[in-house]
Amino acid sequence: MKKLFLNTLRLSAVLMLAFLVTTCTEEAREDLIEGYVDGVNLNINTDIFRVPVAFYFGDANLDTGGDAPDNLTITIEGPDKDLIYSTDGKRDLKPVAGFLEIGLDKDVMITEDDPLELTVIAEAPGYIKTIQNIVLYDTTYQYIPVNMVSLNAPPKGVSLQLGTTAADADGVMQDTAFSTPMVAGKEEMASVRLKQGTKVMNAQGEELIGDIEVQLVHFDNRSDESLASFPGGFTATNVVDENGNEMEPVEFVTAGFVALDMFVGNDEVTDFSEPVEVEVGINPETIDPATGQQVKEGDIIPIWSLDDNTGQWKHEGEAVVEKDADGNLSATMLITHLSWWNFDYFYNSCRWYEPVRLVIESDYNNYRDAPWLRGQLYDAITGRRFSYRRYFKALNGQTINMYNIPKNRTLYMEVSEGNQVIYTSPPFTTICNSTTVLDMKTFEPPSPLMLDVRFSGLCEGAGPDIIIKPDAVIYFRQTGQRWEPLAQVIGGAFTTSRLFRGEVYDFRLVYAGRTYDFMDIVVESQTLEVEDYKLEVDLDNPDNRSSIIVEDVVIPQEYCDILLGG
Repeated sequence: MKKLFLNTLRLSAVLMLAFLVTTCTEEAREDLIEGYVDGVNLNINTDIFRVPVAFYFGDANLDTGGDAPDNLTITIEGPDKDLIYSTDGKRDLKPVAGFLEIGLDKDVMITEDDPLELTVIAEAPGYIKTIQNIVLYDTTYQYIPVNMVSLNAPPKGVSLQLGTTAADADGVMQDTAFSTPMVAGKEEMASVRLKQGTKVMNAQGEELIGDIEVQLVHFDNRSDESLASFPGGFTATNVVDENGNEMEPVEFVTAGFVALDMFVGNDEVTDFSEPVEVEVGINPETIDPATGQQVKEGDIIPIWSLDDNTGQWKHEGEAVVEKDADGNLSATMLITHLSWWNFDYFYNSCRWYEPVRLVIESDYNNYRDAPWLRGQLYDAITGRRFSYRRYFKALNGQTINMYNIPKNRTLYMEVSEGNQVIYTSPPFTTICNSTTVLDMKTFEPPSPLMLDVRFSGLCEGAGPDIIIKPDAVIYFRQTGQRWEPLAQVIGGAFTTSRLFRGEVYDFRLVYAGRTYDFMDIVVESQTLEVEDYKLEVDLDNPDNRSSIIVEDVVIPQEYCDILLGG
């Protein structure tokens, strides 16, 4: 019998190296039908989905493990929410162990003129709600880690205060103030003050009477953990001014962020009858990007609100920096409605139709051999890290399109493989609709171990002559680190220099409501045969490059039925 290889079929399998699977292509189906010559008719599922973006929602505090919260729920809003599916073709998208893939039908086009716009809202008991506005201008795969802040164990730079006051028919019964504690090395705090007689209302305008539960969370701008955990991020593509007019996209430079929520029973407080005072301490080392100077008494800082139900940013006004008798800086605003509040300078950004392009020059001319890297942008003047991060292949000629990037700024890109910085670009200016070449011919992979990895699966009822070789994304982590993509897999194979001999890694497979975790895997020569797969690691073959081969992976029967028309 002629042996048949299915290169890009959607499947779910227990692989020793974890991967997220993709769907079959039309070419794969044609190969299948033409290659299967023994007269058997195969009915392959014709639903095809691309996966342009995947999220991982994990605890922002790595000291607690960084794992996904229990009972995590995801809500998708935005103008294009009806275009997306889970990767097994379902409309009801649910996270699996913190991972969420966004699937698109192959006929849906994503272009600069017609991008995909989504608002992703993540909630879990005991965690602050997190909201992400996503705009995709092409189908280049993107991985977006989302840090969720635990109310019981927030990360460095984040503190919170929970409290209760009361309102009767005349409003708040007494002057009340709440302040976040100065803990875990924090040097700034936030405070909220309600005056006696202030009435609180819900979204329907109804006055609320009873105990008012207050949740005040402050994020400083000193710690990377705090900055990486801002619930709405720093890039605002959907922002309006005080009058509701659309503004150009902006990139925030924060002086402090406050997530303020109040509830009376099951009712969320949205409005006040009179202004409520919110004060935020200001880090004196904060740099005003307009002047390049440190903030000082008398400076003006713009104020922005974020609607935590819709993801809408709004410019609300300005605050004046004040100094107290001890020399501490702060800024105060008066609010009449509840949302999340950001004291932020900002950069104007290039519009979607004028991206800044980075073109890679490297010695890698083969897609499979080119390493998968992580790029992070920094301001060359202030050293500030931007929220913009991209995973990309170091393929010669590869173009990274940077949309909504701050205009006319001097930036540089720091490129990492795993946890090691392997390349830092020269500074370049973000002139809209410009192209900058990054000469990466000199970078060295961090690991001397170059691994060829191959794996394949089979359907037990179909016999050994049908071999399935998936396209995939492999995720991995080392102890104390976050999950991230290891590599993209093409036709069941990839090459990586990101694993070190003797080191211990975790790998993960997530698909169709199931997760397969392989923890504490040591990269060393070994052969392992178990019920559902065979693993061979060869690091010592003098005639060939080191390799990892995973084969005879047993594909679950329900997916074999889909693949083979059972």
